[in-house]
Amino acid sequence: MIAVQVAENWRSLDLPRKEQSMLEYVKKITLTATSITKDDLDGLRSVSWTDREILDIALVSAYYCFRCRLADGLCVELDDDRTDEELLEEIERRRLTVIR
Repeated sequence: MIAVQVAENWRSLDLPRKEQSMLEYVKKITLTATSITKDDLDGLRSVSWTDREILDIALVSAYYCFRCRLADGLCVELDDDRTDEELLEEIERRRLTVIR
């Protein structure tokens, strides 16, 4: 499965330059977001990413970073087979159980 290969070592895959640049940007957002510069954004634009697509990449990356850090901070184990909607429903169910 390509998703597993990307997660394990995307640099070993023969991906188009556009996808490689996106994954490098995602890595940088995840590990060293404060080091991102205008040059990084210009690099994405140079391989045809639009500003809207760059925003989407940044939003999705930031969301997953937030989600994982929040789970780590609360000692919660994330279940990747569950959707966010299912998780929110369970949180609400637990909240209502505590209130009763």
